[in-house]
Amino acid sequence: NVLIKAATLCGGYIAAGRLEEEEVVRVLSREIEKRDIDSLEQAIKDIRQGIDHGKTRPIRDTVQEEEEALRKIQVEDGDFSFLSEDDSDFAWIQAYSEGRIPHGLDTGSEELDEHFRYKKELVIINGHSNVGKTTVALYMIVNSSIRHGWKWLIYSAENRTSSVKMQLMQMYLDKRVGSMSYGERKAAFKWVQDNFYIVNNDKVYSYLDIMLFMEKVKHQHNIDAVFVDPYNSLRLDLRRSEMQNTHDYHYEAATAFLTFSNTNNVAVWLNMHAVTEAQRRKGDDGLPAAPFAEDTEGGGKFVNRADCFLTIHRKVQAPDPHTRMMSEIHVRKVRETETGGRPTPVGEPFKLMMNSGHTGFLEWGTQKKILQPVSIDIGKQLEMPVDTLRFQMQPNEGFIRTLSGDEEEKSGDEA
Repeated sequence: NVLIKAATLCGGYIAAGRLEEEEVVRVLSREIEKRDIDSLEQAIKDIRQGIDHGKTRPIRDTVQEEEEALRKIQVEDGDFSFLSEDDSDFAWIQAYSEGRIPHGLDTGSEELDEHFRYKKELVIINGHSNVGKTTVALYMIVNSSIRHGWKWLIYSAENRTSSVKMQLMQMYLDKRVGSMSYGERKAAFKWVQDNFYIVNNDKVYSYLDIMLFMEKVKHQHNIDAVFVDPYNSLRLDLRRSEMQNTHDYHYEAATAFLTFSNTNNVAVWLNMHAVTEAQRRKGDDGLPAAPFAEDTEGGGKFVNRADCFLTIHRKVQAPDPHTRMMSEIHVRKVRETETGGRPTPVGEPFKLMMNSGHTGFLEWGTQKKILQPVSIDIGKQLEMPVDTLRFQMQPNEGFIRTLSGDEEEKSGDEA
């Protein structure tokens, strides 16, 4: 009788979403097993019958009343801390009117600066596969590090960590590693060590894992930015998420990255693939056209969450070799134009030409370098000055005498 009452009561809480059914069965079974019963199997059946009966009881109404009472208390508690502060908001407006709000950091290109600036915000990048999205992104990352001292955490699932570091080294010096001296390679590698933290990609991680890595590295090293390449490579982990479907899961992930960026003042760049359908869309030249922001795998949730959205495109099948070497940066979205940047007109992207050494880019029109490579002076061996008027080489008479004595002893032994 007591068992049935307990099971019935728990059934009401299960119906209200306060308890898990299997956990109730496990606990009640464990407790009843401690007593002298005829059949545990029958006891478990009674527990489940009691739970089923309890699910029909109006305990959910009681729970609803509790929730409504709690909400009423919260409504009337006088806490309005969720409202923005008028004083700080007006101070920002005043500073903006006087031109005292700092713009985002420059890229080194006046044309690109009109549309994109380095800011501590969530940046989403999309594009077709195999068009060089990672290469262009890494070039912009190296530029931010050299020009503004930004330190980065990088997770690149589709490239060897050694290959990523080598690309960073080559862009840093604008020189192939095979053309570097040993001293230059060591100096460039040391620069990578000092400014970049590369995540080991031997394992497949979820976005929750990456979030943990971001928090740990931020806490220890005070990084400025994070690059996840690509987001689509991350493992789905619905077990550790409160979401029940992939749509909500990815929305949760996008929100988590945005929140981390805002809370920690860290730029977060997510590199993403475009959907297959977008690759079938051709331009007037018959070649695949650049995808739009809404063509991103996962849909508009990432567009909605992004502070800035970029599309990187390259016509890899163009007959003209110069066209094949040209990369396009389409700026699709800039949330905060007050601090610099605005979308590029449709069909008028910022264009870059990769150099012959594949170690950097030039502006398409001006042929100027955005990133000025670093020149490393590793020093050279200097000749020792010798005063030939005072210095003369003298024969070592002692050595000659010793050598002669050794030869005589050797001759005697052989005799």
